[in-house]
Amino acid sequence: MCVVIPDCTSCKNFKGKNKNGLFYCSAFPQEIPKKYFWGNIPVRNISECANKIRFEEIDD
Repeated sequence: MCVVIPDCTSCKNFKGKNKNGLFYCSAFPQEIPKKYFWGNIPVRNISECANKIRFEEIDD
């Protein structure tokens, strides 16, 4: 079995699920597009996700 953990969940801008049960963040306040969330677009390596917001690693 393989477990995939989306990069979005490691970003400071990730908010979780909205009232409709959709994953969202500061860049995508309605819903994170699946191509970003599930890794088709490498969010760690792009200059911007949307709305001038980019991936920012959570500090441990």
